[in-house]
Amino acid sequence: MKEFAEEASHLKLSGEIKDLTAALGSVTGTPLNLAIDFSVFVNGGYMIEPTLIREVRDTQDVLIYIAEPKKERIYDSLDASVITAMLKTVVSNGTGSRARVYDRNGLPIEQGGKQEQRMKIERYFIVE
Repeated sequence: MKEFAEEASHLKLSGEIKDLTAALGSVTGTPLNLAIDFSVFVNGGYMIEPTLIREVRDTQDVLIYIAEPKKERIYDSLDASVITAMLKTVVSNGTGSRARVYDRNGLPIEQGGKQEQRMKIERYFIVE
């Protein structure tokens, strides 16, 4: 088991590998850990530290703070794109078909888009 954990350490998973059932997906961790681990594939092989606040602006729209998350290459971009294609194929044509998501018209919604394509969410806090 010790040798397996040492070999798997190069994967840089955010969860903890406890035993050999990790090969079946039993790596312990939170939903956030799982999201971080899978985000490597849609981020072109980079692990990007999650940030809660991207930027802060004052009432005149002057930038006060901008987050600079840590970015570390985990996989080559070609490897990440191959794994992403494999994951999508499992959902569209394989055993993961029950994970397919449909819109109101019954059309399948593409999953795992690039970061630039995600829905922009903004929150404003006014403190007086």
